[in-house]
Amino acid sequence: MFSKPKPSSSKGEKRKHVTLTLNQKLEIIKRLEKGENRNILMNEFNIGSSTIYDIKKQKDELMKFASQSLTTEKLASRQTLKKPKLEQLDSVLFKWFSAVRSEGKPVTGPMIVEKAKKFGQDLGVAESECNYSAGWLRNFKFRHGIRRLDVTGETLSANQNSAEKYKDEFEKIVADNDLTPEQIYNADETGLLWRCLPTSTLAGGGEKAAKGFQKIKDRLTVLLCANVSGNHRVTPFVIGKSAKPRAFKNVTHLPVQYKAQSNAWMTAALFKDWFFHHFVPEVKESFKSLGLPEDTKAILLLDNCKAHPPVES
Repeated sequence: MFSKPKPSSSKGEKRKHVTLTLNQKLEIIKRLEKGENRNILMNEFNIGSSTIYDIKKQKDELMKFASQSLTTEKLASRQTLKKPKLEQLDSVLFKWFSAVRSEGKPVTGPMIVEKAKKFGQDLGVAESECNYSAGWLRNFKFRHGIRRLDVTGETLSANQNSAEKYKDEFEKIVADNDLTPEQIYNADETGLLWRCLPTSTLAGGGEKAAKGFQKIKDRLTVLLCANVSGNHRVTPFVIGKSAKPRAFKNVTHLPVQYKAQSNAWMTAALFKDWFFHHFVPEVKESFKSLGLPEDTKAILLLDNCKAHPPVES
C-alpha cells in the first residue's frame, strides 16, 4: 500500500517566507503557460497562491526585463524589479559602458565614477541625490552583472634550484664581510608604458573574454635601487627616447636622473654611467650620514640583464 503524501506544512502552520529570484519567477511563468498545475509549483517553491497570482500579474514586466538583461547570472541573483533611484542616469551610464566595451576598450571603476559624475551634471542631478561612493559603484555593477576580467596575462617562471643554491652562497658572503642591511642594495629596471591602456577591465556579464587593442608601447625605462633596511633609496634613473622632451621645458629641477637613448632601453654604457656617477656617490654620502668609515663596503644585487656588467668587470 502507498501512503498519502504529507503536505508541505500542517494546517494552521505559518509558511516560511520565501523570496524568489527573477529566474525562478520566469520559470514559474513558463511552466504555468505549459499548463502545469499550480499546486505542484506551490509545493516545489514553497509559496502560496497569492504569490502565484502576483507573478502572473508581473508577467509583462518580468519578460521585458529579461529581454533587456545581458546575462542569466543577473536574473539568477536579482529578486525584484526595483529600479535604481536615478533611473535615467543609470540607463545612460550603462549604455556608455556597453558602447565602450563593444569597442574592446578597458573600463575601470574610477572611470565609471567619473563618467557618472559627468552624466549627472548633464542631467541636473544634485550632489545630495548621488554621492558616487564605493557602495553606489558596487550596486551599479551588481545591477548590470559587471565584473572584472583580465585583458592580458603572462606566466612568470623562475629557476628555483639556482635561487636556493645562491641563497647559501649569499649568506656566506654577508657573514664573511660582516655586512649590515644598510650595506646591501638591490637595483632593477622596470618599463613604464605611459600611454598603455589598463590590462584589466570591468566587463559585462555576457562577455566571456575581454578583447582589447594592441598595446601602445611608448615607454620609459626606470631603474630603482634601495638598500635592505629601506633607509636609503637611490635617486631613480629614468631613460627616455628624447634628449630634450617638451614636458621638461622650463623645468629647472627633476626628482630623477634622466638620460636619453634611441629606444629608451638600458644599455651597458648607461648602466656604467649610473653606477659610477650616481650610485657610488650617493651610497658614500649615505654611509657618511650614518657615521660609517669611508672604506665601508656595499654590495649591489642585480639580475642577469645583458646591460648589467659581469661580476668580473
